[in-house]
Amino acid sequence: MIGAAATLRPAPADYRVALDGIRGIAVALVVAFHLGHLPGGILGVDAFFVVSGWLITWRLLSEVEQRGGLRLQHFWASRLRRLMPASLVVLATVAVVWPLFGIVVSSLRRDLLWSLAWATNWGIITGGGDYWARFGNPSPLTHFWSLAIEEQFYVVWPAVLWAVARHRRGVRTVVGLLAAAGALASVAYMVLSYDPLLPTDTYMNTFARAHTLLLGAAAAAVTRQRPDGSIVGGSPARRLAPIAAAVALAIIALAADDSAWLFRWGFPIFAVAMTVVVVAAADGAGVRVLASPPLRWLGDRSYGLYLWHWPVILLLSSDRTHLDGLALDGVRVLLSVALADVSLRIVEQPVRRRRRLTGRSGPIALAVSMATVAVLAVVVVPGPTGGSAATVITLPP
Repeated sequence: MIGAAATLRPAPADYRVALDGIRGIAVALVVAFHLGHLPGGILGVDAFFVVSGWLITWRLLSEVEQRGGLRLQHFWASRLRRLMPASLVVLATVAVVWPLFGIVVSSLRRDLLWSLAWATNWGIITGGGDYWARFGNPSPLTHFWSLAIEEQFYVVWPAVLWAVARHRRGVRTVVGLLAAAGALASVAYMVLSYDPLLPTDTYMNTFARAHTLLLGAAAAAVTRQRPDGSIVGGSPARRLAPIAAAVALAIIALAADDSAWLFRWGFPIFAVAMTVVVVAAADGAGVRVLASPPLRWLGDRSYGLYLWHWPVILLLSSDRTHLDGLALDGVRVLLSVALADVSLRIVEQPVRRRRRLTGRSGPIALAVSMATVAVLAVVVVPGPTGGSAATVITLPP
């Protein structure tokens, strides 16, 4: 993320190694969903949201306690360095490759510009797209909707914490109450706004989906780190983790494209279950599995894999590759993983570790890159052809 995939690796003293495994599992679920093998894999995005909400809030509250306040500019700069380089590479690639291959997506120019604005979800909603549609050329940028929600959270939520931290009294209590209240309001909004004829309008709505991030944030407010490295609340979470994991897996297994119950209670219960799992994992539960080398390797590349897998799936169609079935899916997965690995080594790590784009060169490079993608979107990508608005966003059957 999605998502948790879009979080900075904490300092060694704060690093919760088992969260890498959760990220790896989450992105695998999303890939399986987009390949058409696991409808419930869509909940991998929710797992990313919970990890992101918990980890970001946990680290920000730790900074408040250690420094007496928050460095908002530093936080936002770190988010830009972490999120934008890899995503801009994907956006630029799509802007060039899709016209080059003659793949016509009537909304592509619009999708590129909304993605640059960290508002893909609202672009999809206002464009009349259907996340579960079965016709038209799919947009290769549909999956940026979840990144947009996380990015919006990264802009607003730290500012809320900064305002609370200025009072310096009962910060964790206030943050926890605000997050819990916001989560309840978000769930209520989701239930009341859901229209089975327009599920995308609720599914991608920031206010309807915020509860997943905010539940993780609320948990972070009560999980202070102890001197020995364990966390407050870790023991009860570890005891409840097997039940919570079973509930989460059951929801994934039962979910389908037309599961209206997800919007009534499925998404909230899954988020609660994942919150317990995340806290338990952060405290060391299941570390032998979640911190195993394969899952950690995948977790490290989860952000790049999330960015690349959907365009790759669409580009490597059966007609273009003359493959089908498991052979086609295997090629898609291998190429997606390879691109994610290259992204991590060539783009993400050098920028994140400040081996590249340091000092003033960072903001300048970011501005130039965003302008370049915008120019590509306007000059290279064909505009709308007057086709049906329903072709804006689709997923494979």
